[in-house]
Amino acid sequence: MNYHITSLPKSEIEIKIELTPEEVALATQKALEEMTNSVDIDGFRKGKAPQELVRKKVGENELSRRTLLYAVQDSYPQALKELQDRNNPVAEPVEPIGPPKIQVTKFVEGGALEYTARLSILPALTLPDYKQAAKAVLANKKNPEVSEKEVGDSIAWLKKSRAREITVTRAVQESDRVEVDFEARVAGVALENGKSQNHPIVVGEGRFLPGFEKELVGMKEGEEKTFSLVVPADYAEKELSGKTVDFHVVVKLVQERIIPEADDAFAAALGNFKNIDELKTSIRQGILTEKEEKERERTRIAIIEAVAEKTKGELPTLLIERELDKMLAELKANIGRMKLDWTAYLANIKTGEEELKKGWAKDAERRVKIALTLREIAKVEKIEPDETELQEAASKTLARMDIGEEELKKIDRGVFLEYNTTIARNEKVFKFLEGIV
Repeated sequence: MNYHITSLPKSEIEIKIELTPEEVALATQKALEEMTNSVDIDGFRKGKAPQELVRKKVGENELSRRTLLYAVQDSYPQALKELQDRNNPVAEPVEPIGPPKIQVTKFVEGGALEYTARLSILPALTLPDYKQAAKAVLANKKNPEVSEKEVGDSIAWLKKSRAREITVTRAVQESDRVEVDFEARVAGVALENGKSQNHPIVVGEGRFLPGFEKELVGMKEGEEKTFSLVVPADYAEKELSGKTVDFHVVVKLVQERIIPEADDAFAAALGNFKNIDELKTSIRQGILTEKEEKERERTRIAIIEAVAEKTKGELPTLLIERELDKMLAELKANIGRMKLDWTAYLANIKTGEEELKKGWAKDAERRVKIALTLREIAKVEKIEPDETELQEAASKTLARMDIGEEELKKIDRGVFLEYNTTIARNEKVFKFLEGIV
């Protein structure tokens, strides 16, 4: 077997492989033996019929097809292995991404075979001084703090969430909880989803169209009211921006909300807190932990983006296409979780899957480059996760997936292991970069 390598753009190579007539004959013999054991020939047990009869039964076209299949299956991995073991025109050892594209260029019955295998490979990357880049980002790392206002706002939210509600017969006041029937129209035409019954509203929270809750103040249970509001220009539902909406409202229920005091009894009711100060300490620590996690994520992103931006190397088209497919799958999953139909969603945003991918192209390239940069740093620094770290990554992945035993059985174990190896390795790389001083 002879082969020749040609380097191509976008981190691809083409291997031209030439097999001698003798090597092709071995593949033909292998094909005949396989077919002899699987083809039924009258008068013979399987595997005992003469190969000439088998050859006649299956036909020359089928025999040629299987000969090519065995020839490629045997020679391509061998050529790839030899490329790993000796010098070649490719700067880095060949690490294929996915299966090759095979094209037969010469094949004569009883003669030689020539074919090309075109494949994407992991690129040879040239890293910048990633340690210096990490130092520069870490020098500006923030030390999160928690203000008394933040603790106070959390206490206020907890108090409101534990409020008691007492039905009253008086007129609606600020902070009351009310239930209303309403219908909304624009120029006499009922709005889609613009009608509701026993709709709950806490007056003053501002969760409805601006001005709506103010109109309820002073109304009593059973009272009806008609009023109009002009929708603000920056309203979330753009199709209503600037329009006048006419409302007809009936108050069905008025409830006064009794908000508890933030005292020791309130703290004890929320959990194992001796007093209100312990509750505040717990809240402060929770806010601080969340801020520290956000700052850690911000810092990590800043470090790896700074390194990836200066990393040199061609990005494989195949990896970018895979990333785009992954991004599309993520969006589909999110739409599905919202109980929305994918086709209807695309129609609503007036685009298609290919248009979405085109819009994501730059972001997909950025993601791929970051992933390859992390991998290259791990390679240079000889960073690999141990068994404990792999188990931890796998456990976290399964917890996020939240799937049952039957679905778990369907997971490709090889893919699952590769995914979590990458997750665990990246975590170690980030910790290594964060520890640089």
